[in-house]
Amino acid sequence: MANLGFTFDPSVTRALSNYELAISLFEHGLHVFPCQHEGEGAKQPCPGVMWRRKSSRQMIDQQWQRWPDAMPGLNLGESGLLVVDADGTAGIAAWEAIAAEHGGCDAPTVDTPGNGRHYYFRQTEGLNHGNARGALPKKDVCPVDIRGAGGYIIAPGAEREDGVYEPGDGDPLAILDAPIMPPWLVDLLTKAPPQETPKPSTPIAPSIDVEHPRLRAYVQQTYNDEIRALATCGAGGRNNQLNTSGFSLFQLAAAKWSGVSASEVEAALFQAAEECGLVADDGAASVRKTIRSARRGGMASPRPLPEHIASEIDEEGRALEYGRQCAAAIVRQDDGTLIDQDTGEIIEDEERPIELLDGIKLGSGVDWQKPGGLIEEIANWIMATSRWPNKPLAIAGALATVAAPCMRHLYSPSGASLNPYLIMLAGTGIGKGSPLAAPPKILKAADMDSLHTVMKVFSVSGLEEMIVDHPGCIATTDEIGPNLLRKMFHRRASSHEIGLKTPLMELWSREIGREDWYPTKRAQGTQTPVPSPGLSILGASTHEEFFEAVGGNSITDGFLNRFLIVQAAPRGELNDNAPPEVRKVPANIVRRMKLLMPDGDGNLAGGLNTYTLYGSVTETSVPWASDDVRLAMRAFTIEMADRLDSDPQYGGCVARAAEYTERLATLHAVSRDGLRAKVKMEDLEWGAAFVLASARAVIEGAQDIMAKNDQEEKVNSIRKIIRKAKEISERDLLRRLPHITSRDRESIIRDMETSGMVYKWNKNEGGKGRPSWMLRWIG
Repeated sequence: MANLGFTFDPSVTRALSNYELAISLFEHGLHVFPCQHEGEGAKQPCPGVMWRRKSSRQMIDQQWQRWPDAMPGLNLGESGLLVVDADGTAGIAAWEAIAAEHGGCDAPTVDTPGNGRHYYFRQTEGLNHGNARGALPKKDVCPVDIRGAGGYIIAPGAEREDGVYEPGDGDPLAILDAPIMPPWLVDLLTKAPPQETPKPSTPIAPSIDVEHPRLRAYVQQTYNDEIRALATCGAGGRNNQLNTSGFSLFQLAAAKWSGVSASEVEAALFQAAEECGLVADDGAASVRKTIRSARRGGMASPRPLPEHIASEIDEEGRALEYGRQCAAAIVRQDDGTLIDQDTGEIIEDEERPIELLDGIKLGSGVDWQKPGGLIEEIANWIMATSRWPNKPLAIAGALATVAAPCMRHLYSPSGASLNPYLIMLAGTGIGKGSPLAAPPKILKAADMDSLHTVMKVFSVSGLEEMIVDHPGCIATTDEIGPNLLRKMFHRRASSHEIGLKTPLMELWSREIGREDWYPTKRAQGTQTPVPSPGLSILGASTHEEFFEAVGGNSITDGFLNRFLIVQAAPRGELNDNAPPEVRKVPANIVRRMKLLMPDGDGNLAGGLNTYTLYGSVTETSVPWASDDVRLAMRAFTIEMADRLDSDPQYGGCVARAAEYTERLATLHAVSRDGLRAKVKMEDLEWGAAFVLASARAVIEGAQDIMAKNDQEEKVNSIRKIIRKAKEISERDLLRRLPHITSRDRESIIRDMETSGMVYKWNKNEGGKGRPSWMLRWIG
């Protein structure tokens, strides 16, 4: 049996980092992701981690570079495992008694820091059981949980702040030899719960718990009336009732005082639609589409606090905070996520950015870092000549290079321009210099250096002048975040800097046959039209500088989704001994680049004329290889449009995913077969894999920076009020900040106390009645 090569004990495990453990588990076929190792969030996935996705080595490297102390969690569904999670000594005794009744079973075990025990099994072929406990006794009698498909567990050997997940026989990889679920266990878990009938698999709805009794009754009655109206609706009016009830309840969910979440409403509506037969008749997809439409409308129009209740609560009404207590061990975190408090398992995410890209088949399992063709040939040369070789960045540099001679004369099958905007995100010294320098070096070797320019424009007029001088080119720029984007999005940006956004968006969206592009600048004394302009961008930045520069609004206005984000892999081995002959651009790359020019026959002078302002341009679409490929692209476009509609917050991140997939698929085909290329299914798969990897990076970056901006805004608001007042009651602070939840407020004040900025005391200490908390600014 494969093993890690050590006998388990805590001191050795501390020497073996959680990262190394994660790599070993992944290399043995298990799917891992980072979980927090300490604090209140211990055992939960690290912030923003999309743990349901299949893991990859690149993903693991990037995640542990960001969270070096994280514990590896096992995605049980993707790993083909099922775990019986016994809670404490009572759970262990209960489970082992059940196993003994059925003749026992020899399963690998892991003892948890909380005195519980995990029992590992392999999933029965074709079953892929989830987290249902089946016919197991109720949890108060049998404190055991089942973790399978859709669940996760902390990996054996992982080290937490308060202990280690200790394998029973000393080897974390003993779980690879776990037995297949015995028939009696399969039978036990697939039976209905004792004295109960199976229920629809909708999320658990927490009970509504609101402070004020009349308001609580109002919310509960409204919620029940709408769900009952839909569940009992007859044929002919069900879809209309779904839309009406949905709009009403999402209005309720949008009101912060209601204690109702949008995800709970969505689950209840779908279940009611099942009960009235609408799902069976119209299909689940149609029902979910109606629910999404109702959600968009209702969430945009929060229900006001009822006047007859508001007058009893507070003179400002909105200032009161209403909590909610979830059923059983299900609790809601600050970010809206429902989590099983006992296990750390995510039940569902209210905003669901994780699910936005889940389940997409096109590009699934394709390694976009192995493109083949001219792109891979150039990427390999960039790697060979880089001081710090980095494959993702090399692919970005190669793709930009191949795009340069394709612009102006080649278009995708549907007529989109082949001009990617590529951003390489990497820390200092990771290796972005060589990929950034490769396009001009290769184009110069192919006598096409006029197809490159350095982007040093910080105004509309500067950009327009660049396009007039270089109608078809790739523009490279280092530190694009602080040097260009921050100037555009800064609150003090001039109109010339802010105006850069519009022409950049227009140039990306060029299509075959479109009229000439007219810059506003009067170049050479006249307003100069530019036919078929082609601008591709290859920029470099750090993660923080890029996302801080563009800000959250760039998702909704369509600017950010025009960029493909390429995340660097962790720093590799130093390559400081490349011989001079390797540094020279290979002759085969030069030859193949020249064959991508319009004539395609080596007529360099005639081909280069295409890229000048007054040159002749013949626009050509690269065709589909077959109707099946075209239909696959059409289906993907529809799927991505549905994903866009399903998530108002992050859907904008994938708004251009389908169009970009077609563009990259075309470049991939041309990279392989030159001007004779036809877009095949393999090209489409590669393009989708590249684009979806970029979309995940955009979503994660947007989550991080939005969360950071939101939290900073809350902290600054609280600090400003306390500092100005010198001394203020917490109740008065709440009235002035109704948009900040009590949990957020208490957390921020606690941090300010710890840092010595404020002093908090009970004004009513020693007296009767409730505490009256006061806050004094110390500074």
